[in-house]
Amino acid sequence: MLVCKPYPISGFSSKNKIALVRLLFIFTAFILPQVKAFAYPPVVLNIEVNKYWLNDTTKDVKLNEGDYEDAPITLFVEGIGQVEISGLVFKDEVYLPVKDIFDFLTIRNYVSADNENINGYIIQPEAGFQINKRVNKIMYRGKTFILDPGEMIMRGGTLYLKSDYFGRIFGLNCLFDKYSLAVELTTKLVLPVIREKQLELMRNNLKLLMAEKKADTTIGRKFKLLNLGSADWSAFTSQATGEKPITWLSVGIGAALAGGELNLLLNYRSNQTLNLKQQFYQWRYVNNDHAALRQVTAGKLFTKSISSLFGAVIGLQFTNTPTTYKRSFGNYVISNVTEPGWTVELYVNNVHIDFAKADAAGFYKFDVPLIYGNTMIQLKFYGPWGEVQTSEKFVSVPFNFMPVHQFEYNVSAGTVEDDQKSKFSRVQANYGLNRYITLGGGVEYLSTANQGKTIPFINTSVKIGQHILFNGEYAHQTSSKLILSYRLPSNLQADLSYTWYDKNQTAIRTNYLVEKKLVVSMPVHAGKNTYFTRLTLNQFSKLSSQFIKPGYDQKNTTAELLISAARSGIGINLTSFAAFNKQDNLRAYSNISANINLYKGLRFLPQVQYAYDEHQISTVRIVLEKNILKRCNVNLAYEKIFINTVYANAVTASFRYDLAFAQTFSSIRKSKSGVVATQSARGGLLFDNKAGYLAANNQSGVGKGGIIFTPFLDVNNNGKRDPDEPAAGGVKVNINGGQIHYNKKDSAIMVTQLDAYVNYFAEVDGSGLQEVAWQIKNKKMNILVQPNEFKTIELPISIMGEVNGTVNLQDSAGTNGMGRIIVQIYNSLGELAGRTITEPDGYFSFMGLKPGLYIARIDAVQLQKFNWVSQAIPFTILAKTEGDFVSGIGFTLQLASN
Repeated sequence: MLVCKPYPISGFSSKNKIALVRLLFIFTAFILPQVKAFAYPPVVLNIEVNKYWLNDTTKDVKLNEGDYEDAPITLFVEGIGQVEISGLVFKDEVYLPVKDIFDFLTIRNYVSADNENINGYIIQPEAGFQINKRVNKIMYRGKTFILDPGEMIMRGGTLYLKSDYFGRIFGLNCLFDKYSLAVELTTKLVLPVIREKQLELMRNNLKLLMAEKKADTTIGRKFKLLNLGSADWSAFTSQATGEKPITWLSVGIGAALAGGELNLLLNYRSNQTLNLKQQFYQWRYVNNDHAALRQVTAGKLFTKSISSLFGAVIGLQFTNTPTTYKRSFGNYVISNVTEPGWTVELYVNNVHIDFAKADAAGFYKFDVPLIYGNTMIQLKFYGPWGEVQTSEKFVSVPFNFMPVHQFEYNVSAGTVEDDQKSKFSRVQANYGLNRYITLGGGVEYLSTANQGKTIPFINTSVKIGQHILFNGEYAHQTSSKLILSYRLPSNLQADLSYTWYDKNQTAIRTNYLVEKKLVVSMPVHAGKNTYFTRLTLNQFSKLSSQFIKPGYDQKNTTAELLISAARSGIGINLTSFAAFNKQDNLRAYSNISANINLYKGLRFLPQVQYAYDEHQISTVRIVLEKNILKRCNVNLAYEKIFINTVYANAVTASFRYDLAFAQTFSSIRKSKSGVVATQSARGGLLFDNKAGYLAANNQSGVGKGGIIFTPFLDVNNNGKRDPDEPAAGGVKVNINGGQIHYNKKDSAIMVTQLDAYVNYFAEVDGSGLQEVAWQIKNKKMNILVQPNEFKTIELPISIMGEVNGTVNLQDSAGTNGMGRIIVQIYNSLGELAGRTITEPDGYFSFMGLKPGLYIARIDAVQLQKFNWVSQAIPFTILAKTEGDFVSGIGFTLQLASN
């Protein structure tokens, strides 16, 4: 049979196409029969017309029922899976059942009684459709599609539609492979079944993140009376023209003492007299499993207070607040500007929660999760080459939420390190009334405030709807504060605070009686660019009795606008500030800075500040910075100050080098006043005297913990390391935190920089062991890390043996290997040591037998079921370093004699 297919001519109009088809029909009907006059064999010419050439008035050649072949079609849908449906195949085309497709995709559809009409909608009722077989018409989203008779087929009460139309009409694109009888369906629509699969995947991922992984063993805390385990050190020196050199030294010591942790920090300043205020000392006992009392702290305390404290509190603190992180709902935005490329770490109640890297303009932002109980936010700043900003920013988040019906308390008492040795005490409690309301209160006492009166206080945090958080606090005869936070899904956030102070109070050192603050922040998306904007307004009014200046304006207002943007390695940051009152002229300036990546890691950082009150540029600063060999940073800066003539021109060159055990820095600055040179270095140590291990790094170690894994070859399989048992290399450890160090000398694995009182999940990987027979029993473990110490964990590697053989059935037909036969292995005590199933040819093998005597048997249930008999075969696994291998064990199954 000769089949002719027309070649599509793109330049033809619809009229030309119809004319061409008519010529073809004339040729077929009149000219072709004349070919019989010649002596050629008869030729049958079938013409297949491509309907895309034709308008709706042209019909395809009518096909018979038998031209369509029933075939099972495998339907693949990305993100959902696959299903087998019944389809109709004609040549290279496939017709798919409409209702089956819609049902699989969970598209709402209704079939009429005669099965010739299907109505429904896709995703939304507005996207309704009607399929009418009688008139070959489909209506969808207000559009009408007229189909040729051969495009929609009814067979056996099922309506089939040509696969092309699923894509052309409904956006369900079908690609048919005639060789595998498979259809791949793709769509840009977020169908209900796809959305449900995505939500299910998200929920499963969330469960994995929230749930604890199942471990083979758990290693808890151990009581230690005394153990020195960590140390920090830092040194700074400065030399200036015409001045004495300045030296600062700092040594931190971390130890385990009486089951708790002892942290000491000793500071020396050559230009200051040595005094106790400069030193830090604290002992803390933590037991998160004890619900009534989880923490006891002695020494210098971190305590929240209403009163203004001008020194640390030395005393005792008791609380049932755990050190573990407990997430609640809602977020509180903290944003600011630091050096470009610096890393900022977020700590919530001394627990490391998150980190962010400042963009090219130095901007960073955190969505601080609101947690149960008191929230103290701590930020630490780390430079790209090991430098650390010495100051740490503490921000108290005002919204405190507790779980429903949970009670939490905090009691602190001690002496303030001020000139008057003030006595201080505070008792605070919070209770979760329901999911949206937390009530709190307490009493505070400061001997030098409010004539020594106690300050009772109450507070509450309320979540209103989905977007509003409210906090209120009242301190008797001292202050009142209201805070309202409003956040939209677009991440626009507005925070309004209003504070009143009692005119006779002396607990809080303030110059004003009323403080108002409004902060509005919002990210702005413009094409591929993203900007962050923040507007801050502060107003202070009504002078307090602590600050009296006749004729001074009682209102002081400040405003700050920050705009930050970064794209393609270029960051720009604009900050404008203004302060004004009636007595002083407007003081305002704008500071614009940029970070531009040039050639091969060279960065250009210009900065200009304009003072509006001076009507001139006040500062210009230009910095060139280059990273070298991933450990070194060279910085060259020029600064021009137009207001201060002493430092009118200054050139600074700095050099940073990051060693494995220390961070080093040096710089030299030349200005009109002379030359200033500085050098600094810092590092940390974590050590274990018993094991003889020492880990030195360039990060702080005090208050941190570590783990030492010691894999060894357990020759006698007693689970303990004996003096003659060697170390085993090739073991790797995966753990959810810290820094991993492999010691090639003794195969020990050290994990440092772990947070204390946190359970870490560790997985041991023995795939790199020298012998296949070497096996690790406990590969998954939960480990509680304790501060200022290494926790040593021995990893015994057992030497296992292997046994293999065959199982054959002997009958009148001969001897044949038998598959699916259960072989059981028992040790000398009659305990089941292992079981395996034979392959189709009767072969079996089992790995994991310790040295000893064993007996192999065929499963008794199988023998009884098939009326077979078989012998038991004893064998021995010998103690060998490379593992023992026993082969050739053969079982012969025979029919039992009746």
